[in-house]
Amino acid sequence: MNHIAIQRCLLIFITLITFFQVWYINNTPWSPIDEYQHMDYIDNIASGKMPSISDSISEELFIEIIHHSDQNPAKRPPYRKALGLTGYSYQAKHPPLYYLLLAAPDRLMQAWDFTIFKRLQILRTVSFSIFFIGLFLMLLIGKEMRKQGHYLPTTYILIGIAWCLFTVSHERYGLGNNYLSPLLINSSILALLTFIKSPKPKHLFLLTFLAGLSICGALTNLFILPILFVLALPSLIRAFDWKLILAGAAGLIIPLVIIVLWKLNSIPEPIVASNINSLLQNYFRANMVSYGKFLHLFINDFFKIDFLGNAFNLSVLHICLALSNVLLMLFFFFSNKDKDTRWLYYTYPIFIYFLILLGLLNHYIDAVTWVAFRHYMGFYPFFFIGISSGFLILFKNLKPKNSN
Repeated sequence: MNHIAIQRCLLIFITLITFFQVWYINNTPWSPIDEYQHMDYIDNIASGKMPSISDSISEELFIEIIHHSDQNPAKRPPYRKALGLTGYSYQAKHPPLYYLLLAAPDRLMQAWDFTIFKRLQILRTVSFSIFFIGLFLMLLIGKEMRKQGHYLPTTYILIGIAWCLFTVSHERYGLGNNYLSPLLINSSILALLTFIKSPKPKHLFLLTFLAGLSICGALTNLFILPILFVLALPSLIRAFDWKLILAGAAGLIIPLVIIVLWKLNSIPEPIVASNINSLLQNYFRANMVSYGKFLHLFINDFFKIDFLGNAFNLSVLHICLALSNVLLMLFFFFSNKDKDTRWLYYTYPIFIYFLILLGLLNHYIDAVTWVAFRHYMGFYPFFFIGISSGFLILFKNLKPKNSN
């Protein structure tokens, strides 16, 4: 079977996975955690209001929780005070870009008198579609990298996209701002490649604008910016002038305005906010687990396969493959002289940076589950390449030289 036939088979496979995942997320009840609050955030934006973490969830959501127990697996008690944290719009702690994008279709559905659960189902599909489009930008990244003399074949990227589609838990998180991260980060990487090839002010403007927008989607994307900066630095130094610097700074203006307006318009009521933050800090204290335990939890989450609500922990298999990949990379480091694959070795410092970063966040920062892999969807391309790059070089050596 030639590489074109393999790519077509992978595309059919990815299409089937996507179809069944979308079908599944439209036939599940509310998530027992977080999804009510994501929906409340979207509804608030659709009505022209920026919520704060101290706001109570809407009356429509409260009625949904009480009167539709078949769609509410957590079986919440029938009065507001007993809802506890669930009764508040605590997802307002996230920046607003994802919710702004979903507010437009939500407002349209409200005008057509769709029930809130029907709106949820459609917004889940929209959310997954955004995630799917973000993943497929990896194909454009591969095309641009091949133009610049780097080896990144289409077949390998399609395998990576299929892997990403299996690593997202749709049962618990049908809605979530992290679904936007691959679109924003992969767009930033495309802009980075354009800037490296042609370091002009307009290209740096696009890079900083998209990188800044990624933070407006999820605050954890802030941690990818140092990687983008380091990769862009040689081109920045080579073509340095003040127009370039001003263009880069100008690209950050709109993202900064979004962040500032979000902060100014989501100031919570102090006493309620203090109680919610104390609750979160008690649940997710800094240094709650050792670094070894943290790595164990993260690896289990990272290597979990999820399909149609069935989760399979394949961490042992994946760890064996990852260790085999490291051995292959060491072998090829000394024996392989192809310049078009040398870039793959830079993924390992990125991987190490990520593990150190998560360890520090887990040790020092309260109120966030840093161990959860879903918070880092923007890192997906780096992860996939990091655990399989040795196999990619092996794949290159086994394929005909004119294969893509």
